[in-house]
Amino acid sequence: MIITKAEPYSKKEIENLKEQFDSYIKTVIDIDFNSFINIRPTDNNAGNEILDPEIRKRYDALTRFFFQEIL
Repeated sequence: MIITKAEPYSKKEIENLKEQFDSYIKTVIDIDFNSFINIRPTDNNAGNEILDPEIRKRYDALTRFFFQEIL
């Protein structure tokens, strides 16, 4: 299931997702209309961690925005 949101999740929505998917919910946040796949050897990013500090900061801010009711 893919859910696209532009507004934060409510506690009720998160509870519904937990009921459907147990304890594992995967999130993806696209920045500047591009999908970032973290493993990019040509960009010196050999792992799945976001290494660029600016992108990491933006990702963190967006995660906090969408999940503000539970963070």
